[in-house]
Amino acid sequence: MKKLFSLLLMLSIVFEGLYAQTRVTGGFPINITAAPWQVILKVGNTYACGGSIIAPNFILTAKHCVNGVSPHSIQVDAGITCKDETNNSNVFNVSEIILHPTLDVALLRLSRDIAYNNSKQAIDYLNSTDPMYYNVGKRQ
Repeated sequence: MKKLFSLLLMLSIVFEGLYAQTRVTGGFPINITAAPWQVILKVGNTYACGGSIIAPNFILTAKHCVNGVSPHSIQVDAGITCKDETNNSNVFNVSEIILHPTLDVALLRLSRDIAYNNSKQAIDYLNSTDPMYYNVGKRQ
C-alpha cells in the first residue's frame, strides 16, 4: 500500500501541470488508438469524468469525481472512441477506491484486469508530457 501511495504521489506531481486548468479549449476529436490509456467513468447513470490506465487493474482519476461514491456504482469504459461503442468487453467494474489524503487524485482498482491491445494501454509516463498527446488549451 505504501508503494501504491508513492506511485499516486509521483503521478499527481507529473500530471499537476497538465490537468490544473479549469477548462480546456481548442481540443479536437481523436481515435482512442491515439490515446489508448484514456477511459471514461460512469458514476451511477451519468458519464462523469475521465481517467488514465496506469496498470492492467488501476485507473488514475480525479478525487472529486469519486469521493463519497461507492465503488460498485462506478463503471470504467476503456478502449472506446464514442460512448455508443460500449459493450461487455470494454466495461470494467471498480472494486476499490483509493483517495489521496490531500490532493485531488484517486486510484480505482478494477475487479478484473484490462487486456491490453491497440485501443487499451497503460499510459507511457516517460512520454506523457509530449505535446503530441495533449492539448494544453487556454484558461477561461
